[in-house]
Formats: sequence, structure tokens, C-alpha cells
Amino acid sequence: DLPNADLTLTATSKVTNQYTLTYVLDGGTLDASVTNPSKFKVNEALTFTDKITKTGYTFLYWEITSVKAWSEDGNKTSWTVGATYTAGEEVSAGNYGDVTLTAVWSVNPYIVTFNANGGSVDPTHKEVTFDANYGDLPTPTRDGYTFAGWYLNDTLFDFNNPIKNNIELIAKWNKIEEIKYKVTYHFDDRIEEVFVLQNQKFTDKIYFSSDDK
Repeated sequence: DLPNADLTLTATSKVTNQYTLTYVLDGGTLDASVTNPSKFKVNEALTFTDKITKTGYTFLYWEITSVKAWSEDGNKTSWTVGATYTAGEEVSAGNYGDVTLTAVWSVNPYIVTFNANGGSVDPTHKEVTFDANYGDLPTPTRDGYTFAGWYLNDTLFDFNNPIKNNIELIAKWNKIEEIKYKVTYHFDDRIEEVFVLQNQKFTDKIYFSSDDK
């Protein structure tokens, strides 16, 4: 029914006002093809993007880290500090007050695989998180060879570089050159010469030219 007296309607600025959305990317980069909303009105629903990247990290969600109340309503706001919103989640209309959202990330874990390349190594792999120290690394062994380092794509791997993906490191080996020494044996009736390897034990059987083999 129509009112039976004059009625004055006044629009409240709470409805007509535009509120500000501020984003803290915490080292991330927003995709140039998308934009998060920077202004909104109380009657507008909101959706926050997941088109945000950060090297070595996975985006988790947006978190409200600060709010600015709407002064004309007794310094009130509909936002709650600490509330979180996943990317793509629609936030219903009805919110008011300026708000700051901060991107929350989790650091990526990566697997380093150790390929002994003909030798033996333990462990064969380890997990390393991005930008963290690699910690203790295994040293492989191989009979007749000395270990010359861990290589990635034929280049000696620099463990000061932060890991950015799963990698396989391959052991490089240097063959130990066999050093032989001549040993001369003086018998009553003859002299025999044999060659022995470095570190060969004299308990090993040595054959002479006059022996039946």
C-alpha cells in the first residue's frame, strides 16, 4: 500500500560508496591477463583470482590482514581479519569497508635423485625445499675410480643455486691409473722379474715365467 503521508527516502552512503581492495602479493606476480577487483560496492559479489605465481612456491589462498571500518556506521565493517578465501571462491554481496588481502604461499618440496653412474650410493634421493640448504650429500663409491662430483647436464652442479624443480644428478668418475712396480727375485739358479700393482698384497699369488700355470 502507498503511504498516506509524505515519505522522504535518503540513500545511505553505505550502499553507494565504493570500497577499496588492496592486495599484498608477498613476492608473487599477478598474471598480466587478469586483474583482481580493486573497488566494490556493498551490492556486488566478489571473486579473487588464482592467476598469481611465485618462484618456488604454491599459492594457497587470500587472507584478510587488515580492514578499515566504515565510519558512518559507527566504525563497522563486515570483513574479519584472519578470514581466508580460496581463489575462484565467490564472496557474496553485502560486504562493506576497505580491506587488505595478503597472498599466502607454501614452499615447494623437490626431489634430488642421485645417479651413481656405475657406482653405489646411499641414499639414492632426498627431498629439498626451495631456497633451502641441501644439507648433507651422499658420496658414491666405485671400485677403480675416484668420485669427481655431481653433475647436471654435463656441468658440475652448484649447490649454492636454489632448487626450482625435481632434478637428477649424475656422478662423474675418474679412473684410477694402475701403477705397476717391477720386483726382482734372486734365486740360486736364476733371477725372475715380475710386475705388481700398487697396493697389491704380497700374499697374493704371483706367477713366474718358469711356473706351470
